[in-house]
Amino acid sequence: ESDAARAEFRRGLGESFPIVIGLTAIGFIFGALARAAGLTWVEAGLMSAIVYAGPAQLIAVGLMKQGAGFVLIVLTTFLVNLRYVLYAASLAPHFRDRRPRWLAFIGFGLVDAAYALSIARCLRDPKAPRKDAYYLAVTLFIYLTWIPASFIGGYLLESLPEIRDMGLEIVNPAVFIAILIPLLRGPAEITVALLAVPVTAGAAAVLPHAHAVLVTIVLISVAGGYLNWLRRRSST
Repeated sequence: ESDAARAEFRRGLGESFPIVIGLTAIGFIFGALARAAGLTWVEAGLMSAIVYAGPAQLIAVGLMKQGAGFVLIVLTTFLVNLRYVLYAASLAPHFRDRRPRWLAFIGFGLVDAAYALSIARCLRDPKAPRKDAYYLAVTLFIYLTWIPASFIGGYLLESLPEIRDMGLEIVNPAVFIAILIPLLRGPAEITVALLAVPVTAGAAAVLPHAHAVLVTIVLISVAGGYLNWLRRRSST
C-alpha cells in the first residue's frame, strides 16, 4: 500500500504542475489586488494561508475595495464556498477506504483545481488504490505555491504599481476553463457549460460582481440538476 501511495503522490505532483503555474499567476494577482484594497502584503499572504479559497478571496478583496461591510463580505464568501460541500460529496465515495479523521485533515486543501484534477483521476481509474495520496500531492503543491505568490504579489505592488494594468486578470478564467474542459464528457455537461456564458453575462450586466456570481452558481446548478434528472429519467 505504501508503494501505491508513493506512486499516486508522484502522479499528483506531475499532473498538477501545469495547473500550478497558472494558479501561481492568479496568486500574484490576488496579492496585488489585496494591496489595492487596503491590505498589507503580510495580510494578503495570511489571507491566502488561512482562508485558502482563491475565487472567494478575489471576491472578498473586491468587496473591501467597494467599502462593503464585514457581514456582507463574510456572507458572500460563505455562499460562494458552499460549492465545496458538493465537491466533498463527489469525492467521498472514492476515498471510503480512508479514515474519517485523515479525510477531515486533508479536506482543508479542497479547492477548485484540486477537485477537478482529483475527480478526473478517480473517474479514469476508479479501482486504483490510495487515490487520497494523489489528492494530497495536488493540494500540497497548490497550497505551497499559492501562499508565497500572494505574499510576493502584495509586496511588489508598491514597486510595480502598473501590475494592475497588465491585463493579467485573464489568467484566472483561462486556468479554470482549462480545468473544466476535460470534464465535459456528455451533452448535459456541455449544455451547462455553454449556458453559463449568457447567464453570467446577463447577471453581470444587472448585478454587482459578487451577486452576479451567486446568481449564476444557483441558476446553473439548478439547470445542471434538471438536465441530469431528465437524463436518468429517459434511461429508466
